[in-house]
Amino acid sequence: ENMREFILDDDFRKALKRSDEEPLLVCGDFNAPSHLDWTQETKSQHGGWVFEWPATKMLQGEAAMEDSFRKLHPNPLLKTGNTWST
Repeated sequence: ENMREFILDDDFRKALKRSDEEPLLVCGDFNAPSHLDWTQETKSQHGGWVFEWPATKMLQGEAAMEDSFRKLHPNPLLKTGNTWST
């Protein structure tokens, strides 16, 4: 719910539109790991759970943001991590 408010915020939308010319980084404690790390392939690392964490899913889907850690390390089996998390 808070992430939806964030990605719909006017200032964020303006910054997102300028992001082709001016880099935009979203950093913070979203109290959730990345949905990219909780997949069918990695469920053995998470007690058998597969979960699409909504905060990171919204950033990627609705705001077209990229997870910079997963961009550099695309395979969560080879390079584990709770990306977009503290």
